[in-house]
Amino acid sequence: MSNATTDQAITDQTAADPAALLPGLPDPTGGDGYDWMELVDEANSGWRVVSGLKDGRLLGEWPYVIVVIYRDKEQGLYGVATYTEGDIEVSGFTERPAYVKALLSHVVED
Repeated sequence: MSNATTDQAITDQTAADPAALLPGLPDPTGGDGYDWMELVDEANSGWRVVSGLKDGRLLGEWPYVIVVIYRDKEQGLYGVATYTEGDIEVSGFTERPAYVKALLSHVVED
């Protein structure tokens, strides 16, 4: 396979899965959710731990479920990741409405 073909395959894959373009997240093993949040902050990779929305609604249930976000408006790349008792799930988006919908799916209902 030539480099051009390989490059095109990588481009096609990332276009289909924007999560592949997002920076990596720290390994969650070896601690609890609070330890992982500290690792996310220390990594300074663009991911941010969020506890809630501007309107006061909470996201996740610390320290068991933690929501982190990534926003690069210039690149049109957004991410929502969750830490759930040591398991990480990452979703990437190129459309802001899809990102907001994913983020809102983590609102804790009273």
